[in-house]
Amino acid sequence: MKIFVSTHPFGSVDAEPMALLQRAGLEVECNPYQRKVTREELQRHLADRDGLIAGTETLDKAVLDQAPKLRVIARVGIGVDGIDFEEARRRGILVTYTPEAVTQAVAELTVGLMLSLARGIPVIDASMKRGQWNRLIGEELRGKTLGLVGFGRVGRRVAKLLQGFEMRLLANDIVPDEEAASHLGVKFASKEELYRAADFLSLHVPKTSLTADLINEKTLHEMKPGACLINTARGGVVNENDLFNALWERRIAAAAVDVFNIEPYIAGRLCKLDNVLLTSHSGSCSRQARSMMERGAAEEVARFFRGESPLFPVPLEAMRMEKARKVIPINADWHEVRSSAVARSEDRYSLYRRLWGQYPTHNIVAANPLNLDIELIHNPPNPGCEMLEAYLAAPGAGSRFMDEGLYQAIMKELATFQDPAAVKFGFRGDALHHPLLASFVRQAKRAGCIEAILSTRGRILDDALVQSLIEAGLDSVSLFIEGRNSTPETPGHDIEDILRACETLNRVKLRRVLARSVRPQTRVVTEMELGDTAGIEAYSKFWGHWADAVTVTERWTQGGGADRKAEWACSRPWQRLVITWEGRIVLCNYDLAEEHVLGRFPETSIASAWRSQAMQDMRQAHLENRSGSVRPCAGCPMRRNEIAKLAR
Repeated sequence: MKIFVSTHPFGSVDAEPMALLQRAGLEVECNPYQRKVTREELQRHLADRDGLIAGTETLDKAVLDQAPKLRVIARVGIGVDGIDFEEARRRGILVTYTPEAVTQAVAELTVGLMLSLARGIPVIDASMKRGQWNRLIGEELRGKTLGLVGFGRVGRRVAKLLQGFEMRLLANDIVPDEEAASHLGVKFASKEELYRAADFLSLHVPKTSLTADLINEKTLHEMKPGACLINTARGGVVNENDLFNALWERRIAAAAVDVFNIEPYIAGRLCKLDNVLLTSHSGSCSRQARSMMERGAAEEVARFFRGESPLFPVPLEAMRMEKARKVIPINADWHEVRSSAVARSEDRYSLYRRLWGQYPTHNIVAANPLNLDIELIHNPPNPGCEMLEAYLAAPGAGSRFMDEGLYQAIMKELATFQDPAAVKFGFRGDALHHPLLASFVRQAKRAGCIEAILSTRGRILDDALVQSLIEAGLDSVSLFIEGRNSTPETPGHDIEDILRACETLNRVKLRRVLARSVRPQTRVVTEMELGDTAGIEAYSKFWGHWADAVTVTERWTQGGGADRKAEWACSRPWQRLVITWEGRIVLCNYDLAEEHVLGRFPETSIASAWRSQAMQDMRQAHLENRSGSVRPCAGCPMRRNEIAKLAR
């Protein structure tokens, strides 16, 4: 069997990885270029190879097309962005990685960078080499607050290494490890709390759809003026242009960056600054880590060709996260809340997310989160399935408005909830047309709802209405635009409406305060074919100038012939209900035919519907991959899309 080793260097620190491959009887060709291979070089060397020991090269369909014999890819390291897992799975290619090898090395570099920033070690060193005696006054770590964004292997190890420094340790993770946090004296907090509190903010997350540009102009504005940012995670998690501006304007004190969007990072803008410390993707560059990574990758290849099971196959969760990174949104923004009222062992929602690799982009995360869609206005749909047309239409004959008394009763119950809840106004009619909308938003915030969201076309937004919604406490405005009409290059009848709404929102927000992160946050949402990368890029580029966030969802299509038993991961049974204008409680906002009505409010309470046997059965069906046995789920357009893709 023939193996190509693309990563460089390989075997220079430890001869054992190469010896291991040779003992397995494998014919090995190593990267001959003394640098990272180009795409064309990689394709040429893989033409007759059965296995690849890979570095950070992009392994997409075009590369794999030139590797017809390839059967195993062993990644030296932990980052797996750039690998087309769907294509690898289709070809029967095993993908492995070495997640344990780099933990200590990356954690030690993180602590070293933190100490260097705190005491100005690089500045003092440079001064002395210029013949200057500069006794720079730095800071001690004791008493400072460290914010860890990501509390996985590396984040936990950083916390362990800092135990003797008497720091306050805060962390945020999408699936919080309460046991490890308690052992290490770490407290979990929302990202917003971390940004506001941290003297040092350290990133330890993979690059996915949820973390791309996670640190951007908005989040940098939320940080302390004296804060320091450290990124030893992945390039692309930090928006480098926004970081440059924040450092140039001294909006944060300093940064240390080890990973970059494009590597090698030579003579980039950050190199011009004196308050940034740059290292050359050196997190894993210890002798011990390099040896462990190379041995691990070589062992995986040898095991594969011996017919043995891999020790560290890339988990399904990481594959799904990477798949999502390619298609979903351009700037995901979410608020994480965790309830301590439910024991972690009983947290079925977290269990479900771990099983299915679900990393939600909705706005609350907890043991029992509730996103409640409230239909303030009901426009009867036209014959055929015309929820969109009903939603876009102004109220007319046959339209119905939710009664104020019914709404107040809903808020009264929500105020009693222990777990967090958010409300979204929309469904089959534009809530902007309800004359009591501002009052309803105010009541939702008084009831303790952590987020009040308006889903609208924005056609009647004016300065006075936006002003009243801001004063009422509205958190977010989602503006829907049809994908085929979403940019000036593909203009449609609705682009002017959305532009006008964005202009109105921005004008009033800027007039209110100078802070750029003032609420409500504006999000432009569209649906497109997710394979239309050029269209998505044009949409993102255009609307990114107008909105705080832009999002793409998949266009609804029929999925005829799809396997009803195909894997289907949907988090909605754990997070969403709908209350119609007359009080019917419906499973979710995709159940347009109302096939799963859980009761009628107030005869049926929201809490009892949420914890009803029907909901438990629904959740269990999803946990056991039996969602196709449930009527509304079997007909769900999002489910049809997903299983149709799997069936292809």
